[in-house]
Amino acid sequence: MDKYFYILLLISVTRCRGQLSGSGSSCPEETLECIEENEICFRGNSDSVNCYCPYGFKGDNCEEPMTDLIDEKCELPDKPGDLCDRFELTIQCTNNNCQESEICCSTGCGTTCVVNPELKCTTKNDCKPNQGCYKYTEEVNICFCAFGFEGEDCTDHLNSDLRCPFPNDIIDVCENIKKEECLEHEDCPSKHICCVAPDACSTTCLPLGCENAAELKTCTDKNKLCINDDSTDVFSCICPQGYVGTMCEIALLDERCEFPEVAGDTCLEFEYPTTCTKNEDCEGDKYCCSTGCGTQCVDPADSPPRKPLNPLLIALALSNRGRQTPVIPAPYVPYCPPNLCGQLVCPTNVGARCQPIRGRCDIHFYDQYTNHLITQNCPCNRGAQEFSSCFANSCSDIYGRPLVCRGNPNARCRVTRCGFCLAYWIDERTGQRVQCANEY
Repeated sequence: MDKYFYILLLISVTRCRGQLSGSGSSCPEETLECIEENEICFRGNSDSVNCYCPYGFKGDNCEEPMTDLIDEKCELPDKPGDLCDRFELTIQCTNNNCQESEICCSTGCGTTCVVNPELKCTTKNDCKPNQGCYKYTEEVNICFCAFGFEGEDCTDHLNSDLRCPFPNDIIDVCENIKKEECLEHEDCPSKHICCVAPDACSTTCLPLGCENAAELKTCTDKNKLCINDDSTDVFSCICPQGYVGTMCEIALLDERCEFPEVAGDTCLEFEYPTTCTKNEDCEGDKYCCSTGCGTQCVDPADSPPRKPLNPLLIALALSNRGRQTPVIPAPYVPYCPPNLCGQLVCPTNVGARCQPIRGRCDIHFYDQYTNHLITQNCPCNRGAQEFSSCFANSCSDIYGRPLVCRGNPNARCRVTRCGFCLAYWIDERTGQRVQCANEY
């Protein structure tokens, strides 16, 4: 029995020694001072105390991070006030498994997640464009994408209505995100939606449409124009001529047409009669396109091909067509298949609950945890290909129990099939994606 015990002990020492680097010289327990400047004392057993580099470091003067264990940006830790135990290293993380805003660094006797020094800030001017400086701990502020947004350039909507504009007056430091005015659209008055405020530190109710003819307003609805359509509202937000759909994504004219750009996103009125309504109204090889407020005949040499639209966006728009009166009537009414919820899924959250709308060829998606309406957040980001199939149970253990985020009880697991199948975590307080280690 003793023979096997000593073999196991030797294996343990070898494994720990393989993670430690340095001279290995003897360390006096009275002073805990090593000859080499940056080495610290490790106890191997009751009779052996030796000097090694802090865990995760190697090289001359112990200044080279071991990047398979810690991040290369880590600095040497302060020396611990006592001996480190080679057999009970406090390993709380390894490289690349901390939250997005943190990195794994050495404590001397092990590792822990610390704030990424590259993200620390005192004002928004220390951050990249479209980022804000947010309070992270009592002592540290870090740079995040503006509240409610994500992506490489921080302009992709995160769990927010695509009609909400990007905040244009981000404050220097956001110490506490305030959601007092609204949490969802239902908290706002009629014809308003709940959006991130211009300061990127609070929420606000923004009007949908532009009813004041004396002071024309840009629509919050993406792609829509402020148009005098002679309705009772005088001015309202409507798709450009020749486009229909919730996001004006369905083109009724020639597929070669580019989406129109209108100065100020405002039309005093629709041009009537329009120059053309179909290609046959144009001369020669010209084809009929929208100018936004009207139409015109375009020469093939003067316009590049229109970019193809996201097929999923079109599918969702077709299911939602009852929500908007089109500027130009659609040439046909789409067939409404039975059991829509059996055929459609929210690709950004495949576990979302689908609910048919009674009396309409339409559905809504609701978050499986919060029960909030998320239909408007379901289309994949532009350019992201939708993966064929993903399983919502990626957020459950083998017994079907929901995964829990270690250290963050406010995080909830989601599964997306935008680009590829991926399980990820969202902190419901901040709306930010976070990194978690799973526990059951």
